[in-house]
Amino acid sequence: MIQRFASTLAPLSRFAHLRTVLFEPVLGVMTTAIVLTASGAQASVLYQLDDGQSESGVGISDTNCTLNNGAPISDFIWLNQFDVIDSANLIDSVSIAWGTPAATDPCTKQKLPQSGLTEGLMAKVLIYEENGDGKLNLLTQQDAQISAPGTDSFFDIKFDTPAQIQGKKFYVGALLPGQLQGQFPAALDKLDRDNQPNSKNQSYIAFNPFFPQRTDYNYSVLTPTLYSDGNFLIRASGQVVEREQVPEPSAAIALLTVGAGALLLKKRL
Repeated sequence: MIQRFASTLAPLSRFAHLRTVLFEPVLGVMTTAIVLTASGAQASVLYQLDDGQSESGVGISDTNCTLNNGAPISDFIWLNQFDVIDSANLIDSVSIAWGTPAATDPCTKQKLPQSGLTEGLMAKVLIYEENGDGKLNLLTQQDAQISAPGTDSFFDIKFDTPAQIQGKKFYVGALLPGQLQGQFPAALDKLDRDNQPNSKNQSYIAFNPFFPQRTDYNYSVLTPTLYSDGNFLIRASGQVVEREQVPEPSAAIALLTVGAGALLLKKRL
């Protein structure tokens, strides 16, 4: 077991015993891919950092083991950052694998079935864009049910309102409200095809510990923290819709315009 530490949205001086905890099951093979397909006037880009297999699960945990599993810890968000490719800036769906197949409880040392998650648990998927000051602005969100947790199976979530990216970068995240002690929802791809550390420095986390539990957090603006131990198993689908071309004036119309201008000039003389 390897533990890693990260800062959060809120100062942790009051919550020094809370840390992000990362678990390592079997090694994986990295085959990072970005797939571009085209059909008619529309092209689709798959934004992807992972190879489809997680080596770790990430969540918020009391590493002092003073809390029992099931105790509320935090709202937890994990995100991937992508650069817009070939103007595929209409993000209409996200694919996520929930949890990791071999999470181990850091306190009991026992394996956590389904990464501590429950089938059908409600979560959210989020799309953000930078606003220039290090913060992210929420563009759209969609409710999602956690399915087949801890299996590295991807599930597609279609947005009722797609996100139109205006800049060159965007962030796709998942939010588990009220993450509990003993839950590790974020599947993490740690290793490339040579079993070397795999991190493109494009994955982030954010969380807000609450004692007692609160439900009024507003995640329309977010300040994430880089999580450089790997890349999360979150993908996005981007669409390019070609704009209608405005026809240019024909040569005959252009000549007529010039001629009219010349006649007008002659008349004034």
